[in-house]
Amino acid sequence: MRNIMKYFRLEYFVIFCIIVYFIAKFQFLPKSTIKLKKEQIVENTLKIPIEIISHKDGVYEISSYKKEKNKKIFYSESYIVLLKKGQNYFLKYTVDLSFINKKTPYLYLLIKENITQKKIFLKKFLIKLPPISPINVFETQTTVSIPQTISKIEEKTKTELQQVKLTPKEEIPNFEISIASEMIKSEYYYNQKLNISFVINNKSLYTTLPIDIETNFKNENDVIISSKTLNLKIPPQKTKEISLDFDIKPSVIPGKYFIELVFSTPNKKIKTTTEKFSVIDTPPKITLHEKPTIKYKFTNTILAEIEDDRGVSYVKLIEV
Repeated sequence: MRNIMKYFRLEYFVIFCIIVYFIAKFQFLPKSTIKLKKEQIVENTLKIPIEIISHKDGVYEISSYKKEKNKKIFYSESYIVLLKKGQNYFLKYTVDLSFINKKTPYLYLLIKENITQKKIFLKKFLIKLPPISPINVFETQTTVSIPQTISKIEEKTKTELQQVKLTPKEEIPNFEISIASEMIKSEYYYNQKLNISFVINNKSLYTTLPIDIETNFKNENDVIISSKTLNLKIPPQKTKEISLDFDIKPSVIPGKYFIELVFSTPNKKIKTTTEKFSVIDTPPKITLHEKPTIKYKFTNTILAEIEDDRGVSYVKLIEV
């Protein structure tokens, strides 16, 4: 009897240790994994590619700041991202180089959990600001022929070297964006595709238009569900047509949503949104191919076919 009691005590202790292990593992599991790729400086703009792998459901805030006299000065643009468990999110975070202090060229990238305001990632960047490009200087050498009346001999003499400073005339980019917003439907169902297309016309005579495009799929609380980014260079007097698709996945909660478009050029930033549309969850469809016959005190078989646009996790039969 004592041996049996010892066995049960040992069994309970092992079960208790297993429960404590899984609870500790769940509590101390990192909420997300942050991956950074090599930052780049493109046309006076710092670009930091960020990938967030969410291990749990969470709302993340991405921001940056600099320090001046031990004070934190935050950059004007920040992002709030809502991620489901197991979802990956990619963002190219951009900062204008004019924000960075030349004496202390450091930038701090901060990612924190929005609800608890808990810091989950912080990295300090030393930014190597590009040097100011020198003005092109060309040296010209001219020869002058001077006729001599006595000897009638022509001599070639060199004039002093002259420095000519060329200041090319800058053309202000001239472009036009047309968005086909009428293609957005008022209602979408799961496993459908939402398509948005737009046309960018570079009207400039000789200037190539560099433009960054960010397309965000947001809910009515202004939280990003998914996003896509493009980096384009459109030659002068050329037109570019773009078409983007967003999948209405079963993980999207039914409700109101909209598409936000942000167009960024070196001199201008344009932000616009589409009309709101609804994501609708259709009820499951239940089909009985044969009318069931119920026999008392016998084993009965009921054949049913269940379909749902978000998937069927389980089927429950209630017998009355």
